[in-house]
Parts: sequence; structure tokens; C-alpha cells
Amino acid sequence: MSARSLLSLAEEPPRGDLADEVLAAVEVELKYAGYVKRERERAKRLRDQADFLLSNDLPYMDFVTVSWEAREKLSETKPSSLAQAGRIPGVSPADLQNLVLEVRRLRSGP
Repeated sequence: MSARSLLSLAEEPPRGDLADEVLAAVEVELKYAGYVKRERERAKRLRDQADFLLSNDLPYMDFVTVSWEAREKLSETKPSSLAQAGRIPGVSPADLQNLVLEVRRLRSGP
């Protein structure tokens, strides 16, 4: 159901250019609500993990689940926390999630 269909059910629906702009904004919000929710949840998880500490001697180039660009940047920068790693250009949220998994796997041993 579209926002325009819902609005037509109102007793006195708004009219004019503003109504069209509002409808367009609502439709975009409805269309992408699931995507926005997932991204907000991902961002929250990353904020929660921001204090995750990284040792200075991590073998970033061996972390195959992290993108090549991110591995290079992390190897050069050697961040001390996930929050610092997240501020490095070229390190994506997916790279950060994979970095946490790789570090945890490394810390748990063989």
C-alpha cells in the first residue's frame, strides 16, 4: 500500500505541493525502512564494540575476511582500538566486523 493510498483514507487529506513532498518523503522512508533499521543496528553493534582493544602486533595481512585495502591500511596505521580502526578511510563497517571475528579467533588459539 502506498502512502498516497493511506492519505486518501484521511478525513481531510492535505493538498498542494507540500502534500506531494511529504508523500514522497514518507514513501522513501517506508521503502527503505528495513535497510535503515539494519544499518542502525549494525552501527549500534559497532559503537558497542568501539572499546574493543587491538594489540600492536596483529597480523592484519593474514586476516583474509578483511578487504585487501583495509588490511593494508590497518597494517600501516596499527590502531589500538576498533574505534580508531573505524576512523581509517578505506576500512568499512564490514571490515570492522570481520576484524573483530579474526581477532577473537586469533585470541582463542588453534
